[in-house]
Amino acid sequence: MRPAPVRRIVALLGLVSLTPVALKLYSGVLTPVEAAARALVVLAVVVMLTRATGWGLRKMLVVFEKDQDERRGKDAALDQGGMP
Repeated sequence: MRPAPVRRIVALLGLVSLTPVALKLYSGVLTPVEAAARALVVLAVVVMLTRATGWGLRKMLVVFEKDQDERRGKDAALDQGGMP
């Protein structure tokens, strides 16, 4: 199963947001424990962002589908000579 495009984008943003943590760890500013804690925070944010984005997109698609169904119903009524 291929990951959805939204998941790929959010995963890429998560990796980019880990770059400062990696650089600070490499330069010695952070200890491995501090870097791990920051990485877990980034992971939690990425997971929440993925779920929120998926929920929002699903909600928008449901509204879009309802709108399309209503338009199809009106078009069918007009094709049959009825009132919308």
